[in-house]
Amino acid sequence: MLISERTAGDGTVTRELRADAPASTFRQILAWFEDGVNGDDPPGWGSLARGSHHVGTLRRFHRRLRRIVYEGAGIFRLDDSGSHPLDVTRLDPGIPAVIDIQSLPDAHHQRFVVAALLNQAVDEQTGPSAIAGMHYLFVIDELNRFAPRGHTDPITRLVETVAAELRSRGVILLGAQQQASLVSTRVVENASIRILGRTGGRELRAETASFLPASLRGFVESMGGGDKVIDAPTFRQPLVARLPRPPWAMRRAEATMQPPAFLGSGAAPTPSSGPRRVQPRHLDELS
Repeated sequence: MLISERTAGDGTVTRELRADAPASTFRQILAWFEDGVNGDDPPGWGSLARGSHHVGTLRRFHRRLRRIVYEGAGIFRLDDSGSHPLDVTRLDPGIPAVIDIQSLPDAHHQRFVVAALLNQAVDEQTGPSAIAGMHYLFVIDELNRFAPRGHTDPITRLVETVAAELRSRGVILLGAQQQASLVSTRVVENASIRILGRTGGRELRAETASFLPASLRGFVESMGGGDKVIDAPTFRQPLVARLPRPPWAMRRAEATMQPPAFLGSGAAPTPSSGPRRVQPRHLDELS
């Protein structure tokens, strides 16, 4: 109804807005739906209403669409103008960028942003314009939110594809979560390196911890905050390591303009030396 879709011989899918589509912006599509459910019969509504969709289903869809668009006003633009799409392929190479998804009101919006950015990197590295030697490193906290165990939605499948197939193409995923058993099995099993902190006994009995020898499970359940168990292909057995305190402030009270003496000359860090923080705004053009 809104878009036409074509699949090329290599499996590439191309979508574009139809010339006869009843709307081209979210404001127009919301108004079109509102007219339709109110019985005004706008252009193109008859074929939708006469289909297999009950009017109650159409009303529920309209309410959900309206809520998603207005709650995600920083992501989805209502009109044609004012868009500032975020494109990870255009960020400065070598400078970390923090995408602040915690400011988004809903977990669904957070998943959409992560999926949009991952999809950009995947398209860049698997398409004809792929740059040899280019790497995109994504660090995602609470990975179970984006690839939950047992789910088969498109975002979960995208994260699974990145974890299982895209490492060799330069798209690398580092994920952290409290309970690995809540993350997609395919993501966990394709992890090249696994690092465990202090973990509860119930989690250690899950299949995701089967790589851990029984002799280490009691230690992992009671080890200190700085102790970690590292499992990597280069180790015959999991390695126990103790990590030092980080040399940067973890709380506001610890903040200082001078770095620790063992880090260098003691000069104040320049603003460009830190990661760039980016607000995920108007990503509708990236989907």
